[in-house]
Order: sequence, then structure tokens, then C-alpha cells
Amino acid sequence: MMGLCHLLNTRLFSMNIASALDADKIVPYRRRIGIFTILLGVVVLAMSLVEQNGLVGGTAFTILYVVLAAIPLILMLLTNKKFSGKLILRR
Repeated sequence: MMGLCHLLNTRLFSMNIASALDADKIVPYRRRIGIFTILLGVVVLAMSLVEQNGLVGGTAFTILYVVLAAIPLILMLLTNKKFSGKLILRR
């Protein structure tokens, strides 16, 4: 839901990014963050299905989950760095 709100540029879940970014950078930033948020949601949903069906053992599941979830999280941090110069946006 949060990813779709970012993609559609609604202000339902928007954090205070206006002070951290220039006005012309907000829309491209929110589109990228929206895509990465949706990707993270897909990873979480897929891993919950894997856990429910017991397709992977405990250690392999944990390692796989961390690796797959790290990809969109790192991409989010790199997007923050690209658009604002900081890894984490603060108000």
C-alpha cells in the first residue's frame, strides 16, 4: 500500500520529504522508493509462502530472507543518497 501511494504521488503515507529534497526531485524520488517498497513487499509475501509450505529449512530460510530483503533496502538507501546526499532522510 505504501509503495502504491508513493507511485501515485498521494500524501497518505508520505513522510516529510519536502524539507530534505528539492521540489523538482520529489516525484522521481517517490517513484523509485515506491518501486523498491513494492519489491520489498513481494519478497515478504513470497517468503511467507515459502515458510507456510515448509519448502526450505530454518537456516537456509533465514539466509535467503536476509539476502533477498537486503536488496530493496540497499536500493532505498542508495536512492536516498542520490537524491538528498544522505543515506537516511530525516525531518
